[in-house]
Amino acid sequence: HNNVPYHSSTHAADVVSRTCAILRSDRILTESPFRSDLLLLLSAILAAVVHDFRHPGLSNSFHVATGSDISLEFNEQSVVENMSLSRALRALRTDEFNFLRNLTGQEQRGVHSNTVKMVLATDMSRHFDVVAAFHSQVGSQIPDTLSRSAVRRKSRRSSSSAQRASTDSQHRLSNVEGVFNGMDARQKLIVLQMAIKVADVGHMATHYEQHVEWSRLLEEEFFAQGDMEKELGLDVSPLMDRAKPGVMDPSNQMTFADVIVIPLIKAWSNFAVKGGSQLLNQALHNRERWEEKSRNAGDCHR
Repeated sequence: HNNVPYHSSTHAADVVSRTCAILRSDRILTESPFRSDLLLLLSAILAAVVHDFRHPGLSNSFHVATGSDISLEFNEQSVVENMSLSRALRALRTDEFNFLRNLTGQEQRGVHSNTVKMVLATDMSRHFDVVAAFHSQVGSQIPDTLSRSAVRRKSRRSSSSAQRASTDSQHRLSNVEGVFNGMDARQKLIVLQMAIKVADVGHMATHYEQHVEWSRLLEEEFFAQGDMEKELGLDVSPLMDRAKPGVMDPSNQMTFADVIVIPLIKAWSNFAVKGGSQLLNQALHNRERWEEKSRNAGDCHR
């Protein structure tokens, strides 16, 4: 990875660990006995590793506006994502990094294909399309098993509240597993695209102090691009003009939370109830912290 403030190897490690935690918390693929599912899980982890490989710290729109080499190479389409995929998958062909060599040719092609589809889903220009696909092709297919099982369990007596809580947790997990196992390959792929998207913007759903530090690094990277745009006589991209409020501005944080992050995690939590609800609660808490900061700033200016 390049030495840039935000899209660094640390960001890659953060997204990998969060992707694994998201999938493990609701047992999505992580305990499957089927080879096809394990290869899909491998694809998801690989996608998380390479999704911003060699990221230049500049946006797709910047590359298109400047007619950069990689913009021309990838026909102005998801420029940075395609570049990361191309460089990473090319490296995987070398003897040094080809850990897929023991898979069959068909399996290798499947891992590559699914990795490509997952990484391309992280392009924010595709955000609403991916979320809409999840709602229509996955969300609408989820049976109301959680509420039905809750009614059944309520009618049964249990010796203690602790036992009931443990049983409820196991039922929720088994329901998620059952729903996922009943999906076709296309639906499973969409679920994993969503998981990686949640992980990619997931610092909004981590501890507030960590979230603020990630936001500060992103602002630093954005302002550096804005400086370049000014030097080149280009229109400065949103949030990238250091003379104006940037990523760290509370109102901008709340907008990003309200438009992108919270609806994304809400959609995910409707499917992955255990882990998703934890992420959602933390994201809502962080949004409240930004709102409080905004109110305090307003009071100071009165």
